[in-house]
Order: sequence, then C-alpha cells, then structure tokens
Amino acid sequence: MPDLLKAAEQGGTVVSNGVSSEDKTDQVIDAEARIKNTTELRDRLRAMLQNARGPLRDVIELERELARVQGELDTINGLRKMLAAQTDRNEVRIDFVARETFVSQRKVSPLRAAVGDIAELFLGSLAMLIRVAAGALPWLLVGVPLLWFALAWRRRRVARRKQAVPASPDGAGPR
Repeated sequence: MPDLLKAAEQGGTVVSNGVSSEDKTDQVIDAEARIKNTTELRDRLRAMLQNARGPLRDVIELERELARVQGELDTINGLRKMLAAQTDRNEVRIDFVARETFVSQRKVSPLRAAVGDIAELFLGSLAMLIRVAAGALPWLLVGVPLLWFALAWRRRRVARRKQAVPASPDGAGPR
C-alpha cells in the first residue's frame, strides 16, 4: 500500500485514500465443513454401491443419489475457491489531483474553444440560410407567377403596338 501511495504522489497530490476488505472467514469455515461432510456422504454412498446386492431399482436409486451428492460437492468446492480468491483481495481507493503537464488543460482550452466556435458558427450560418429560404419561399410562390404574367402581358402589348402601327410605303417602320 505505501508503494502505491508513493507512485500516486509522483503524478499529483493525494487528497484522500482508504483500504477496505471484507472478512470471509466464517463463510470459508462453513464451506470447508460442508465439503468434509459431503465428501464423507459421497464415500459412504460409493461403498454402498459397490456392495449393493439388492434389486436393480435400489442400485439405480443409489447411483442417482451419488450423482446428486457429487454435484453438490462440486458446487461447494467452487464456492470455496471463489471465497479463497475474494479473501486475497482488498479494495484500494485513492483520490488525487494530477500535476500540470507540459500541455496543460489551460493551454489547450483556447484551441478547444476555437473548435467549438467553428461548429457553432457553421450551425448558426446554416440556421440563417434556412430562415432566409423559409422567409423567401412564400414571396417566390406569389412573385414568380406575378412576374411571369407581367412579362406575358408586356409581350402581348408590344405585339399589339406593332400590329397597330401601319407599315409605310417604303417598307420602313416608324422612327
């Protein structure tokens, strides 16, 4: 633990630390007792099975019970191994504040802010374009047909004027 704290202090200032562990002794003792008892039962069932002279049904029942007891023994052994692994572990918590490095957060902050500004400016200009398009669309829907009709009316009017002016005998039009 002291080595871990020294290593943490090299990179910053240790604000707080703590170690916690959970006592599993009672559970380990209980598991070992269950293993001992279940192993003895398994051994007795094996001896009974070897000396079985009764009907086939009794032999099959002994084999089933032996399989059940062996499964229970395997489960308890797995629990014992898990408890042994947990007994060897401690939880260590260290809170520390890191020292400033060559490129500190304060030195990178303007760059990070500039990148954020680029995104903000782009999105703001995109929003403005959408607003302009949304504002111009109704006027275009009304204005384009009106302009088309106005141009068509002017063309007709110019065509009528040309028809109304009589042609001169020499073939030249009005000046």
